[in-house]
Amino acid sequence: MKEVFVSGFGQDEKGDIIIILSEKTPGKKVLPIWIGDYEAQAIARGLQKITPPRPLTHELLLSILSGLNYVIDKVVITDLKDNTFYAVIWLKKDNNIYHIDARPSDAIALSIMAGAPIYVNEDVLERGGINIESSEKNAQDIKKYLLSMKPEDFGKMELK
Repeated sequence: MKEVFVSGFGQDEKGDIIIILSEKTPGKKVLPIWIGDYEAQAIARGLQKITPPRPLTHELLLSILSGLNYVIDKVVITDLKDNTFYAVIWLKKDNNIYHIDARPSDAIALSIMAGAPIYVNEDVLERGGINIESSEKNAQDIKKYLLSMKPEDFGKMELK
């Protein structure tokens, strides 16, 4: 597993939102994942440490988990099948670990709000990730490329 972080957001030509996950090791790979508007807002709130006046869905779930003495240990993006990513939330209570199936967008939002690390299975990063270099020009090229992609093209990428 490789630890990743949210390095940015983008939009494709249809207006769909893409979240970009980058490896903690600089200059290796990025992983684009298409997410919904609501989940993007939740992730942005978590990154900016904004607390809404009343709990929204992700905040409510964290409150329930906390009230039941569960802690989000980590989130793992586990698989990529038919252009769909899969994730597992690792919940910890006492010395027990529980694995909860989740959409990556929800898992990432909860992870950020809880301060838990995000990981991607190496196989998923290999199949769905894009190699990058550290140069600014290449970063702009990648951003332009990602923004031009359609969700149905994902998994059919040809990198040059």
